[in-house]
Amino acid sequence: LETLFTDAAFGHDVDVNGDGSVIVVGEPDPLKKRSLYGQVYIYELDSNNNLIQKGQAIADNEHNTGSNNTAGSGHSVSINYTGNRVAFGAWTSYNGTSSSTRRFGRVFAYEYDGTNWVQMGNSNIYMGDSYDDYVGRHGYLSMNKSTDSSIDGTFVAVGNGRNRIVKVFQWNDSSWNQRGPDIPNNGGIHVCINSNGTIVTQSNHSGRGRVSIYEYNSVNDTWDQKGTNYEITGPSSDSHFGYG
Repeated sequence: LETLFTDAAFGHDVDVNGDGSVIVVGEPDPLKKRSLYGQVYIYELDSNNNLIQKGQAIADNEHNTGSNNTAGSGHSVSINYTGNRVAFGAWTSYNGTSSSTRRFGRVFAYEYDGTNWVQMGNSNIYMGDSYDDYVGRHGYLSMNKSTDSSIDGTFVAVGNGRNRIVKVFQWNDSSWNQRGPDIPNNGGIHVCINSNGTIVTQSNHSGRGRVSIYEYNSVNDTWDQKGTNYEITGPSSDSHFGYG
């Protein structure tokens, strides 16, 4: 697989579905080589074992409104087990046109209807809380993969490194709603959610590096940190444990 555009960062982030038949590829286009400044492509293996594009390319086109107001769609991508739902981050998406609205970042989810990719919900899953939050950057996004079709692709974890939080969202067949409170984050670089949306891992790779694990408590509607020592740390001061 390759792009038609030089330096468009095709493959900046990739993910594959449960049986390896569908792949999602991000092309955030940091050097603005194309008009839409960031696209996400989905490919599927056909009967001849060739990867064929599945549906149209998707992006945060609404917020690509000028040469200095671009979305960077595809900086992060994630796909469900079945391969019919994808989430992606548009990490430089603006919330307006002035410099104070720059790079909030947004995360979106789409579902395949048999022909086209259709946005799940009327808006983005989550937009950053302030400028330079870069929500949707590489590593800050994870959609659940489950063999249970009733919950497959219904949970998305999103990191906000500037505000040092992780949010988990759940799809209710019409909209995305936050599940539990924000999870505290120590400026982490990577988040991951398990198959049924009950466990989230996050890492901070700076210096020694550390990884923490949180489990959802449905009784109290909280995310509780797991483990006796609460964090797994790297073996040495510069091991950058948990980088990816």
